[in-house]
Amino acid sequence: MFFTSVEFAEIYKIFKDLPPFTKNTIWISVIILLLFLIGLMVWRVKKGDEVILFKGLIQLKPSTEITKLKDLCSEMKSINHELLKISKQKAQLLFIKNEIIKELVTINCIKDFNDIDTRVSYLYDFLFSAISRIITKDRDNMHKVAFFVPDNENKRLIIAWGNGYSREKMLKISLDIDDSAAGRVYKTGTDYNCGNVRKDNIFKNYSGDKLDYCSLICVPVRFKNYIVGVLSVDGVNEGSFDSDDMDYIRYFADINALIYSANFIIEERKELYIIKNTLDTEEGGGLHDAERSKLRS
Repeated sequence: MFFTSVEFAEIYKIFKDLPPFTKNTIWISVIILLLFLIGLMVWRVKKGDEVILFKGLIQLKPSTEITKLKDLCSEMKSINHELLKISKQKAQLLFIKNEIIKELVTINCIKDFNDIDTRVSYLYDFLFSAISRIITKDRDNMHKVAFFVPDNENKRLIIAWGNGYSREKMLKISLDIDDSAAGRVYKTGTDYNCGNVRKDNIFKNYSGDKLDYCSLICVPVRFKNYIVGVLSVDGVNEGSFDSDDMDYIRYFADINALIYSANFIIEERKELYIIKNTLDTEEGGGLHDAERSKLRS
């Protein structure tokens, strides 16, 4: 607020009658204050801020180059933050894959099939827990992960392994291959990504319960160029997944295929072991030639 001429005259009269020491102190204080304000204005202008004093009477604007530099620095900080985030996620992905490969090498050397089954279960639990951990962005957005495989008649998809499901629900869920989102992925090999399954005509709820999720991603799991199952990840919130999440889940589907292939080889070993034990008994003479050939090969 500005002073009137009368008020200013009164202030000047009071100031003139002050002792010399007091007047000098006031002058020094005013000069220091002015220097501080000037320094502050220069600092803010260098930062790229616009300075307005006395209701617009004085306006100091940064140069265009300074403004551009400020925007560039802000953009670089954002990029660096994203790169750091991606770098950490890539390190996690490599760690997960390396741990699983090391465990698969160990499993291949084990002869106790009971121990092997336990280790395979651990691998699926480890992988699916890692999937939930890496793609979770919000604490209130829970995810369930499932590996669907066809049943013996190849008409429905059932859960072979899952994370976030109760055992009762895992046994209960059975998807029609010809009439479900996961079934379509299994038949066509095309990814499915929906931000709100409640509004999607392709999706069918086969759980028999009220849906407890909104978003869903399904990707095919391939072994020896064949689709052997579907990796499914859901999210409670609408629009839970972005393009990066889709890439991550495809990556995890490939790791899932590694575990599946190891389990497939283990099942063949079990079958050969049973045939060998049968051949070593007196009842083994009744085996078909095909079984004997398989063992010899």
